[in-house]
Amino acid sequence: MIIDRVAFLNTLRRVGLFANQATNQIRLNINTENIVISSEDIEFANDAQEKLPCAYEGEPIEIGFNAKFLIEMLSSLDSEQVQIDISTPTKPGIITPYASEESDANEHILMLVMPVALSY
Repeated sequence: MIIDRVAFLNTLRRVGLFANQATNQIRLNINTENIVISSEDIEFANDAQEKLPCAYEGEPIEIGFNAKFLIEMLSSLDSEQVQIDISTPTKPGIITPYASEESDANEHILMLVMPVALSY
């Protein structure tokens, strides 16, 4: 998946406020055109959901992550876009700066983020 880093980061910050304080779990529903980022805290009857455009190739996937970890990782990058490689909901994702032909990305970093089990 390729997505605008700042838009994704800001959405994670907003949606993450409504996540359970113990798990900080957010849910990513990814398809070929967009990503739906959602969170909920059943104890306080809070929930949030936002949709962002993205470029994704593959079967639609639903995966959970700790919002704080994603926010920390995305905050440490300078690139305009990031690439997130995900294979299954139980395997880690790999985050890298996305270097398009138009951008002059000199960042060389690879981050591994572990998924969390989604509670339904």
